Amino acid sequence: YHISIQTGVFGDAYQKLMQRARIVFNRSIRGECNKRTFESVASGALLFQEAGNREVPDYLRPGKEYVEYNQDNLESLLIYYLEHETERQSIAQAAKARVHEFSFSRFLGDCLQKIDNRWSELCERAKQRQARKLVAPNPPSTNVGPQRMEWLNQIEASTGSI
Repeated sequence: YHISIQTGVFGDAYQKLMQRARIVFNRSIRGECNKRTFESVASGALLFQEAGNREVPDYLRPGKEYVEYNQDNLESLLIYYLEHETERQSIAQAAKARVHEFSFSRFLGDCLQKIDNRWSELCERAKQRQARKLVAPNPPSTNVGPQRMEWLNQIEASTGSI
């Protein structure tokens, strides 16, 4: 096998590395879905993502569009997919076929939906801050996106967090 483990690769060199990769190993810092997730899928490589990642399953299906690994099975999975090229390609191609779904507008919509889902909780937390004498403006009476975002920015500016 020709295995290349690299860090600190950027720009054109990073793009070329991704284009020739058959398998991309990705380990997120906080269990998040990071850029490398989508870069590897877009390049046509098979994504190896740590098992238990909180966000990647929201976008890709484990076992169908990426491979979940842990410290106990990483090496055996790598060997398996290096020796079973048809299966590696099948999973990588299934993920690549969905690349068009991963746009900025989709991600923004997902974020706004998460805010909508927690709107009551956010309003209650703001009221609790006001009760503790922290300066936070009253929430807007409607769920209009721009007003809500302005209100959340005001809270963050006055308290240092949301």
